[in-house]
Amino acid sequence: MGETDCINLGLGHAGKVLLITDERAGRSVAKEKGLNVVGTAAIIGLAKKQGLIPYARKAFEVLHASDFRISSTVINQVLISVNEQI
Repeated sequence: MGETDCINLGLGHAGKVLLITDERAGRSVAKEKGLNVVGTAAIIGLAKKQGLIPYARKAFEVLHASDFRISSTVINQVLISVNEQI
């Protein structure tokens, strides 16, 4: 299922959907259509805040070791928000 499919599915359930996507264009379209959108970095931050993972930094390190990329600015913002300052 692609970004467009996920957005269309979400539109059928407005208000009850949290779309998780890191693709910039898809995020923009989803927000324009009124969907709630977060990315992987936000999910990692929420998981840390809720005690589901011990360290957000470790999760980002695992992602960085793969082909997945998140900007260092976004990572630093999340680390600060979960008290794992640089």
